[in-house]
Amino acid sequence: MTRHRFLLASVVAVLATPSLAEPAMVDFTAKSANSTAAFMTSDADGIFELRSTWEPIEGGPMAGLQGPCFGTARMTGGKMTGDGYCAYKDSEGNTAIVHWWMDNTASPAGAWALAGGTGKWATATGGGLWSDSPGESEAVSLTHITGMVDVK
Repeated sequence: MTRHRFLLASVVAVLATPSLAEPAMVDFTAKSANSTAAFMTSDADGIFELRSTWEPIEGGPMAGLQGPCFGTARMTGGKMTGDGYCAYKDSEGNTAIVHWWMDNTASPAGAWALAGGTGKWATATGGGLWSDSPGESEAVSLTHITGMVDVK
């Protein structure tokens, strides 16, 4: 009888434990409004202050995230190196912190990684690649994001 109770308690414990979400692929294009300040020392050298505000992401594990990104970059010989952070809010009011960087690239592209946050984003992990392309005006960018996200 004790063995049956232990078995029953074990089954109940397993069934009551929330299942962990599987890591999910990320592949989307986000739109942002940008304001960039450039301090050029020549045509191919200078520093940049980068600011953008993302519109809500549609679909996938990052759906609903929106908000500001900021950072700095240095151009030397036409190649960019820099990094920054984004502080996105989701539809539930939680914040996802994303670190982005680029290293010696001729076009605005690089890597990103989740770096903490609140609620479900506090323990989420993931990252991947990003690349920017022009939007419908000089102040708009389209950022293609790929990678993996695991919201635990």
